[in-house]
Amino acid sequence: GLARMGVHRRDAVVDQDLRAFDAPNLHLAGAAVLPTSGQANPTLTAVALALRLADHIAAAIATD
Repeated sequence: GLARMGVHRRDAVVDQDLRAFDAPNLHLAGAAVLPTSGQANPTLTAVALALRLADHIAAAIATD
């Protein structure tokens, strides 16, 4: 939870697209964006977030 994902800058470091609020060209892909660590290993969740981010960035590049 060191770089929490959230809706507002006051509560989080990155938005739902893993884009940093204070540095729009910075994306964080990893378990640090999860608000809490659960009982299970967060590796699969982190991988899913990274793949989602890769799709998002690829779509943004394709539209430019």
